[in-house]
Amino acid sequence: MDDGCLKAIKQQTNTHRKFLYIANSLLKNSQDSFIGYLNKQQRESELKFRNDISSLRKTLSKQKILRRCLDDKRRVDDCFYGHYGGVSLGMMSRDVEEVIAHNTPKLRRLRTIEGNMIAGLSDGRILSQDKIDTKMYNLFKNSI
Repeated sequence: MDDGCLKAIKQQTNTHRKFLYIANSLLKNSQDSFIGYLNKQQRESELKFRNDISSLRKTLSKQKILRRCLDDKRRVDDCFYGHYGGVSLGMMSRDVEEVIAHNTPKLRRLRTIEGNMIAGLSDGRILSQDKIDTKMYNLFKNSI
């Protein structure tokens, strides 16, 4: 009689174990899908935030450059048609785009390098090609 009870308990335990294994796997799959959905939403919101911030930075830089161009225009021109010489903001957009194109990081680095090259050539830290040719010629001529 104990064997029958033990067998029934063992079958019930096995049934519960199998049921819990299946239930846990279903819950794990649903949880993984929710986690994937939340991660995707987080990535999308971060990307949207980055795009919004970059567009805001561009807009603010354009406004700052426009203000600088207007101040330059006001200083250069006489006050014939108001402060800015009758120039509309639409006409100033070309100047704003020129300033933006002039101040790209690549061009700024190139201008810095060119300035360092000119300063180095004038100081003697960098030798010109002619001086290098003559020094190398003299070095090899003296060594032979």
